[in-house]
Amino acid sequence: MRAIRRRDFNYDVTRTYNTMVNAGEDIGTTEYLIKPDGTLSSPAVGTLGCWVQIKKKGEDWETMALTNYHVVRPALKGFRLKKEGESLLPSIPDGESPCWKGDKNGLWPKRLANRDNRNEPTTDIEHPARAKHNFSVTELLEEIKTRPTSARQNRLSDWIAFFDQDKHLLGNIWLASGYKHRTKPESRSDGEPTGRLDWALIQPVDTCRIGVNKLPTETNWDSKYSIGNAPDPVTFGNTLKSQGVSLHDFVQGGNVYKVGASTKWTAGEFSNFKTNCSVAEDGYLGMGKSGEYVVIGKVNNDESSIPFANKGDSGSVVWGQDGRVLGLLFEGQQPQSNDDGYSFVTPIEDVFDHIKGFGMLELGGAVVEDIRLA
Repeated sequence: MRAIRRRDFNYDVTRTYNTMVNAGEDIGTTEYLIKPDGTLSSPAVGTLGCWVQIKKKGEDWETMALTNYHVVRPALKGFRLKKEGESLLPSIPDGESPCWKGDKNGLWPKRLANRDNRNEPTTDIEHPARAKHNFSVTELLEEIKTRPTSARQNRLSDWIAFFDQDKHLLGNIWLASGYKHRTKPESRSDGEPTGRLDWALIQPVDTCRIGVNKLPTETNWDSKYSIGNAPDPVTFGNTLKSQGVSLHDFVQGGNVYKVGASTKWTAGEFSNFKTNCSVAEDGYLGMGKSGEYVVIGKVNNDESSIPFANKGDSGSVVWGQDGRVLGLLFEGQQPQSNDDGYSFVTPIEDVFDHIKGFGMLELGGAVVEDIRLA
């Protein structure tokens, strides 16, 4: 299991903890979860998709992080876990709890202000994610037992101090979709289910935590893929660009890319034939299936397939050959019968349009006037 975490989910025992958090890095909620047996569990890992700037009416642009709602959901009071076989999975939240209300209606600043009657200020989201931090500390302690070098000792001290000094605190949920919203009907003209909207904006606790939307370097791509599977060289080490073409009009079989907390930089093949899918977490709301665009993983340098995304990559942004943003990834899976894996992606304009219109019915006016890449 530990070897799999290192290989497939980027559990790295050599990493350096940095104040700035860049697009594609791991995030998680800041408090341990309670298992059905009463013991504690680290929250699941997610990905900071990219940094965006939002504009509230009459105010200047403000930088926030974009990810999935289901990545930040464990921070809400009433979130529960259940055990199925050897797996821990999200369960139906406590009725009328902040998590239950968030699932149904979404979250906005006024609702979040006193959502669980906290007695002291609490930060929702952290980087590094504690699941990875705890794994790395445990692994490094084992290494130190047999190879107690000063470099390892210093790394361990730095990691622990980073958390002890609260440098891991990233930000708070500021706005989130919940589970009951879907893309506009006109985005699906064939009468099939419309797409899922699963997004959240995180307001950083300090501007020093705001990183950049940097794309992988040539060295990064060469370590995994042949030239034909890498994006245009103009993207190497560059920053993510604003949208050009829409996923709704994207060519069948076209190359797409992402950076995630688990599988890091990957290339995939886009399918413009939507798949009807359901997600277990929101089944209790009776929403039924949604119609989603699918991305399949590509073959790497070893002529073996790797998934485009896996657990922990949720929240990643997807871009095209030219480095222009295309969509927001909300789930990556690797079935046992399919080494390529597949991922579901929502067109970025559907996400941005929903953010700009969010709260119109509930609040009588949108919370966000405009949104753009940072």
